[in-house]
Amino acid sequence: MDIDKLRRQIKHNCDVSDARFWGFYSICGMLMRIRQLYMHEHALMPWDTVSNELILPWISEQEAKWDRMEDEQFGNIQIDGVQFTPFDVEGVNARLNPHGILYGAGLGLHHKPTFFLGRLLNISTINNCTVYITGEEFVRDLFASPAMLQGSSIYVRLRPLYSILYEKFAELQGRKPNPILADAFRGLGLDPKAPVTDDFPARFTALAADVSKILIAHEAAEYVEDAAANTWIEILDGSKSRFVEIYIRAMKDLLADTSQAGPLRHIIDTQDKAMLAFYVALLDNARIELFPEITPAYEEFSATGNWQSIEYARGTAYARAKKFRQDTLSLWKTDPDTDIIETHIKSFLKNIKDAL
Repeated sequence: MDIDKLRRQIKHNCDVSDARFWGFYSICGMLMRIRQLYMHEHALMPWDTVSNELILPWISEQEAKWDRMEDEQFGNIQIDGVQFTPFDVEGVNARLNPHGILYGAGLGLHHKPTFFLGRLLNISTINNCTVYITGEEFVRDLFASPAMLQGSSIYVRLRPLYSILYEKFAELQGRKPNPILADAFRGLGLDPKAPVTDDFPARFTALAADVSKILIAHEAAEYVEDAAANTWIEILDGSKSRFVEIYIRAMKDLLADTSQAGPLRHIIDTQDKAMLAFYVALLDNARIELFPEITPAYEEFSATGNWQSIEYARGTAYARAKKFRQDTLSLWKTDPDTDIIETHIKSFLKNIKDAL
C-alpha cells in the first residue's frame, strides 16, 4: 500500500478544511492549533523546542496556501483503484485496518470537517463500542480532538492527547500553578517541579496512556447515555450560533461524564485519586460553568478523603444535565428554533448561578 499517496490525498482535504475554517478560531486558539500542526508536520513532540525563526515563516506559508485553497473542494480517496468519499470511514478502514492504519473523518467544533490518518496501536471493546487507539499520525488538520465517538466506534488519538497534557504540564511552571493540576501529575508520578530526566518522554507517554482511559470511558458513556443522539445532532446541525453549539456539546459531555456508566462514577467506584484530579483539571470552561459543584467537592475531598462529596456532586450534576436534555429536546420538538434554544440555555445558566 502506498502510504505517501494516501497521505497526500487526505492532506488535500485537511488543507481545504483548514482554508475554510481557520478564521473561526480565537487568536489564542489559532496560535495553539497552528503550533501543534507545525510540530506534527515536522515530527516534533510537544516537549521539543520550537524556534520562532522557523515557525513564523511556516505560518505565513500556511496562510498563503489557505487563501489559495479556500474555494477548492474535498477530494475522494482512492485505495488500490477503489474510490471512497472523504467521510466513508468504514469503507476506507476496511482496507486500511489490516495494514495497521486507521483513518478518521467527521465534523468537529463549528461543524469543521476534520480528517486524520494514524498508526493503529490497539483495538478493544467497551459497552458494545469498538475502541481504536492510534499513535504516530501521518496527516491531520488544525482540529485534533484526542477522542471522538462515531456510531459505536471510539477513536482515541494519543498524539493530540500528548499536546493537551503537555500544555497543562507547562502551565505548572508559571507563578500561580493550579493545585488540582499539580495533584493530577504528581498522582501519576510526574512532579512538575522535579528536574527533567532522560526518561521523561517514556514517563509522560505512560501517563497519557493512563489518562486516555478517562476519554474512553467518556465516549463509551456517551454512546450508552445519548438515546436521543439524532435529535441532539439535529439541533447542532440546525444551529448557526456558536454559543448554542458550545453549551449543547458541553451538556452532552456532562451527561456522559456523570452518568452511571461514565468516567466520574468509575473513578469514585475505584477510588482513583489521580484520575479524579485529572478529570477535574481537564474540564473545559463550559463544563465547569455547568458543573460548579465539582471544584468545591474536590477541595472537600482533598481535605477529608471522603468520596461522598464527589458522589453527591456527580448525582447533582447528572440530574441537572438530564433535566436540561429533557427540556431542550421538548422545546426543539415543539419549535425547532435556535433562538429559543439559546434563550433556554441562558436561562438555565442563570438558574445555576442563582442557586449557588
